[in-house]
Amino acid sequence: MASKGKSARNKGHSFERRICKDLTAWSGITFSRSPMSGGWSKTGDVTPKDPEDMTKWLLNIECKNCEAYNTPQIFRIRSEEEMPKVFHKWWQQSVEDSGISGRIPFLVFTKNRDEVYCMMRRGTFDRFSYEETKMPFFVANNMVIVLWEDFLKIPYGSVQKCFQQETE
Repeated sequence: MASKGKSARNKGHSFERRICKDLTAWSGITFSRSPMSGGWSKTGDVTPKDPEDMTKWLLNIECKNCEAYNTPQIFRIRSEEEMPKVFHKWWQQSVEDSGISGRIPFLVFTKNRDEVYCMMRRGTFDRFSYEETKMPFFVANNMVIVLWEDFLKIPYGSVQKCFQQETE
């Protein structure tokens, strides 16, 4: 029987592989789990496989597949202080890693039998051309939470253009 730690690690790795497949299909860039993901990797949990694409990619994606939150709890958040502690921890990890990697913090999370969500700063979200998709989103303080599947409806070219403006 697998230990709880190994089981949780496998669950996390499986989720990271799923996000890699989604990002690859969406962008045309091949993604893979970062070496030492969940360890000391400071480029996010998933990153482009090709070194050239890696230098152009600006999201520091932290992936979490964890039962430590209650989904309705997310939509009752009115301020950062009301955010579940686990979200503070996850977000802080993405922010700290993005400070090292020079990328934009971006959190993708789910739990068993639930939707996949992503969380980013409001300023990041506002820069994307999301008008085309009319996606529903939830704003808590300066954070935006959207369904992952809705985020992937934003044309990659719009996001890429945002990245180019970010680096210019």
